[in-house]
Amino acid sequence: MIHKKGFTLIELLVVVLIIGILASVAVMQYQKAVMRSRASEAFIILKRAKDAFSLAYMADPSVPPNPQDILDLPGCEWHGDGPEITNCRTQYFDYHLAGRSVSAFGFLEGNSEQASFMFYLETPYSFSSNWDSRKDCAAYTDRGFEICQAFEDDGFNVIYKQ
Repeated sequence: MIHKKGFTLIELLVVVLIIGILASVAVMQYQKAVMRSRASEAFIILKRAKDAFSLAYMADPSVPPNPQDILDLPGCEWHGDGPEITNCRTQYFDYHLAGRSVSAFGFLEGNSEQASFMFYLETPYSFSSNWDSRKDCAAYTDRGFEICQAFEDDGFNVIYKQ
């Protein structure tokens, strides 16, 4: 009786199929981690902007300063001039820095025309009683909704807009 050593074609196909399934799950989890990391970066920038407006408010509560004068955002292309609204565009986000609020529109799905989600924070210049605690995350896509849900633990109100 002759015994051949090796694997059958079916066994090899099953192994390749299992590796493919595991790889696809790993890639999806990696993409989610990258999106969450980018969104965290945007939140940190917005928090810095809010803090800068808070400091400026303590110095002069009458008029909001020009965001370009109080913020240093590397890699930012500034558009607009003055405290009413100034836009700052980076690779994945479009920041709107106004005296009353700061927001970031996230473009995480490769579409620079349609935002996936938006972070919104108020500044003291909004003269709202709850300006310090108001944090909203509005989702425009399913992936944006996943990002917003990940920030619920940080106190964000999640709004899903379709």
